[in-house]
Amino acid sequence: MLNRAEFLSAGHPDDLSFPWVDRIRGELVITVVSAAGREQAVSFRADAPVRIEAVRHSRSYLKHIMDSTIGPRGRAAVTVWSTFPDAANNRVILQVTSLHRPFLTQLASTYDPSALALVVAPMPQARPQ
Repeated sequence: MLNRAEFLSAGHPDDLSFPWVDRIRGELVITVVSAAGREQAVSFRADAPVRIEAVRHSRSYLKHIMDSTIGPRGRAAVTVWSTFPDAANNRVILQVTSLHRPFLTQLASTYDPSALALVVAPMPQARPQ
């Protein structure tokens, strides 16, 4: 069911965002950002209850953030070593090696801050095999 909702979202990335499962309520949540997305969500059929939720950020916008922020961030002395969607909060999580003001300023001036969450964590080291 979630896989089908993911497929729908990927097919309409400007109208939908990432779907998710609300385990407390036992519902599949399809997130919409436009009237066209709402139409797609209403026509979605599932074996479990479906909730349609209006959100601010489309899948394409969140994916753009993930794709454009991954890797070393130049003079900011920060590496974004992992990015992934936080569908329930309609944002992306960036795992970073450190937080420096120039990096935060750049993020805030480039992207909607409500679309971001940052987690400071050391970059995993490769293990010898």
